[in-house]
Amino acid sequence: MIRQDRDDKRFYHIWADMKTRCTNPNCKKYNLYGGRGIKVCNDWILYANFKRDMWESYQKHVKEFGEKQTTLDRINGNKGYSLDNCRWATYSEQAKNLRNKTQYIAKNLRTGEEIKVSCCVDFCKEHNLSLNRVYDTIGGRQAYHKGWTFWKVEK
Repeated sequence: MIRQDRDDKRFYHIWADMKTRCTNPNCKKYNLYGGRGIKVCNDWILYANFKRDMWESYQKHVKEFGEKQTTLDRINGNKGYSLDNCRWATYSEQAKNLRNKTQYIAKNLRTGEEIKVSCCVDFCKEHNLSLNRVYDTIGGRQAYHKGWTFWKVEK
């Protein structure tokens, strides 16, 4: 039997959080997961099976991107957690895989250039911007950030 120990504490918590989101109606995020039919495959109900399937790839991802940038991601956000629908991803990669993705228009106040933004994380990296300041601008808490202003694209 594979058990959780100090070396895989974070990995264990990822598994436990996955199960909670899908099975516990008292979980704050249940409505986004179990409440809309997202399930954990029968095999992964047991931690040992999840570890058997995902531990090696988790270790590789952590080595390349670091523990804090290693998250469990469903490839198809409308399907459940299983070996064929899960991978390890960075937060930036996960942001590209959102179900209700909001798009924004970024306008450079100096040049007048307007860009449609699908992923704020990538846009901020490309233009050396603070993600928190961009969200402050989107939310109306400040007018602009480093010469850029943002607004949501209406659907």
